Amino acid sequence: MRGVFLVFSLGLAACGPTQQAVPDAGAGGMGPSAPSTSGGSGAPRQPDAAACGTQRFELQPGMAPDVVMVFDKSGSMSIALGNSTRWLVMTAAVRSVVRASEQKINWGLMLFPANEGCAVFDVDVPVGPDHAAMIERKVGSANPNGETPAREAIQKAHAYLKGLGRSAPRYILLATDGAPNCAAGCTCPFGFAPCEGNKCRRSDGAGGMGAMACEMPCTERGVDMAGAIDATRQAAVESTTVIVIGMQTGVAEDAALTAMATAGGFARPAGVARRYYLAENGAELEQALMDIAGLIVSCTYPLTTQAPDPDNIVITVNGMQVPRDEVNGFALGPDGKSIIFRGRTCDELQTLRTPNIQVVLGCPPPGKPVRLPPP
Repeated sequence: MRGVFLVFSLGLAACGPTQQAVPDAGAGGMGPSAPSTSGGSGAPRQPDAAACGTQRFELQPGMAPDVVMVFDKSGSMSIALGNSTRWLVMTAAVRSVVRASEQKINWGLMLFPANEGCAVFDVDVPVGPDHAAMIERKVGSANPNGETPAREAIQKAHAYLKGLGRSAPRYILLATDGAPNCAAGCTCPFGFAPCEGNKCRRSDGAGGMGAMACEMPCTERGVDMAGAIDATRQAAVESTTVIVIGMQTGVAEDAALTAMATAGGFARPAGVARRYYLAENGAELEQALMDIAGLIVSCTYPLTTQAPDPDNIVITVNGMQVPRDEVNGFALGPDGKSIIFRGRTCDELQTLRTPNIQVVLGCPPPGKPVRLPPP
């Protein structure tokens, strides 16, 4: 067992809903004490609104997550991989995994770039159930070319998911083989400097060519690791988890993808060789996709009601309290309508046949407004 807070759970029999108090973690515990409806004097605390009152119930899995696969189809994806190419290996794995999970996951697809340069358009296949056939047709008709505008692809996929306005957990599954480029602005070739109109001129300061007006178009756009990492972090902050898969990466790519995986909220456990999922052949890629699909389905639990105070939630698994931790504990999903278990907690749940997961939603403290569910 890798976890700490679930280390005794296998020795406890699963049970049904209980009205017993959640164990108080105390000063040295692993999370906040259970919410209470009484004040420090022992007298009942009056809720801030008639709709508020401590609620206890057992969580059950069943919410299908929304996932946009953001897949790199840059020119380097045509490089040979075994007896095939990176692109053909990736699309074969996608077909297999989506077919197997299309009724449990709302899959969507975005291929980037959208042209032979740095353009990124909207999603190619919208998110929804039973979309395997549409995704297969799209990847089957595409060919690798262009650059690697990961920053803009992540931003647009996140905006799309957020714009759906749904309570399902949101994920971006980014698969790429190169370091992000297509930085904002104009990067000129060696010996040239940018000037107005996103064009370039010689920068030698001499006469002749150096004195000419801006005539060379800006055809190169530089490395954009920082931009891609920032876009990943911002998406995660706004409740869209970014999962990173790298294919045959080099040193520069490894550094970028490691930082992106950490920022995206779905990094592999500390201590493994890489924090992102590495796929160096078709079998590894398909296994990584299957593992990810299993994790995001079985570690997502819908809430039967919206928490009146998002900061006052206590969760136990087989009697052991789970910390609120975006990396290895639990997180509140979009719109406060789901619980998502992460990292070691998610791993532990995979080993339990019938986990008894109890949630306590407490009232806000006096003076803090109650978060009422939508009508």
